[in-house]
Amino acid sequence: MVDVETGKAIYKRQLDGSAPSDPAAVDTDQDGYIDTVYIGTTAGSLYKANIRTAGTFVQDGTTHEWSITDTAWDPFKIFDTLQSDTGKRGPIFFPPSVIFAAQLGKYALAFGTGDRWNLWAQDATPGRLYVVLDNGFAKGMTATNESQYQDITSFNQAPAGSNFLVSPPLGLLPGWFLKLGTEERMITKPFTLSGLSIFTSYDPTTTVSGAVCAKSGTSNIFTVYTSTGDPIKGPCTTDCCAGGRCTQKSDFVTNPFVETSATKNPPCDPHVDPNCAPLAPPLCSGLSAVTTKLMGLFPSNCQFASFTQDIKTIQSDNGIVCIAPVPVCVVRKNWKEN
Repeated sequence: MVDVETGKAIYKRQLDGSAPSDPAAVDTDQDGYIDTVYIGTTAGSLYKANIRTAGTFVQDGTTHEWSITDTAWDPFKIFDTLQSDTGKRGPIFFPPSVIFAAQLGKYALAFGTGDRWNLWAQDATPGRLYVVLDNGFAKGMTATNESQYQDITSFNQAPAGSNFLVSPPLGLLPGWFLKLGTEERMITKPFTLSGLSIFTSYDPTTTVSGAVCAKSGTSNIFTVYTSTGDPIKGPCTTDCCAGGRCTQKSDFVTNPFVETSATKNPPCDPHVDPNCAPLAPPLCSGLSAVTTKLMGLFPSNCQFASFTQDIKTIQSDNGIVCIAPVPVCVVRKNWKEN
């Protein structure tokens, strides 16, 4: 941490491995001040730092510069990506997505593993997708690992009534994980919105033909329910992977982004303007079933808007892919001015 006025470091602590991403800094009690920081490392460790307390500041007698010496701010390891089947650890190259679990009043973390620095590096380490609940991680506790969470890799659908964040199976901690293929790795920060989680992985391939060596691969866009890991798009018929949880694209894709869908109003009146062109179908028009499914996650008193928040990504050939159109809920309230 640095002083924004001087650029001088006021707090610095060593982690296990390098930290290749920005930290996820959160105001968990919503008082306007950041109080919790999460960050992953290339050694496969996820850390947490509680900076809720004011901290102990020490002023240098000569330069009159301040530094934080409070050990309460020291980061501590909360998750170890040690894989129970391979004995390997996957590096964490992106900050976790911090998700508010409204039913519990706590926060969950969505993150993945894999070498993002070199997409074609081969060390036979499978990637992972994790969603785990911060159920009170505190300094002095032993870091958790995937053996303590529900493995959903073999599930096409989670058992009926399952919510692995709220009510995990007996003996397991709240959360789940999904095994990816060997050498498959995360390439974007996890994206979460309205009970929906999106992970994007990359499966690299190298083709050798004579003296020509070509590197390519496939992007896998996972679109799942945050609480169960179930596929949101339902039965998948083309370009499917991981039991329908993901859609495959032959190009590299970017981080997801959100755009508000266009209205259904025509740009002109064909009765007035004979050259009026008909509206082209919206990019996300083929995913209306996804919107309908997501509506079931919203409060029962919702009145849904006539537009959606469309989650999209861009392929390396500049083509735009619609991942999911998320409904917009409006709840009527009676307001009284004093």
